[in-house]
Amino acid sequence: MKIPTGRFGNGRVFSDIVAEGLGIKKTLPAARKLFIAPSDLKTGVCFASGGAGVDPVTSRLLQIYDQGARKFAVMGVIPFGCLPMTRVFGFSNANNGCCCMPTAIVPCINPHNHVFYDFVHPSEKAYKTISKRLVQDIKRGLA
Repeated sequence: MKIPTGRFGNGRVFSDIVAEGLGIKKTLPAARKLFIAPSDLKTGVCFASGGAGVDPVTSRLLQIYDQGARKFAVMGVIPFGCLPMTRVFGFSNANNGCCCMPTAIVPCINPHNHVFYDFVHPSEKAYKTISKRLVQDIKRGLA
């Protein structure tokens, strides 16, 4: 993806990948937008968008429930660098972020080789790797 998404990372985040896997849309709109169309609320918005947290200030500014949102997914980040999948699914660098770290101030050339994009946010490839099973389970009605 070559256009800014407002996300902290090298592309789309976990909720975007899951939404695409379910055939909803490729990129969820940022919840931080001043106006969120009712049609966007029906198909999902992304809170992982440059400082748009679920906190008292954000909830007063956006009032998402009052605009019709009724289903919410809260997704956390697990320690990807500690998982065996980092060695099995083709990541060559599970220990260092691609960008914004003392060891990598400028973004690296191949972020898809890294589990993490920066010091805390996974790369788009890491999100795609872990989302496959979840998307399958959701489609089967297990999640």
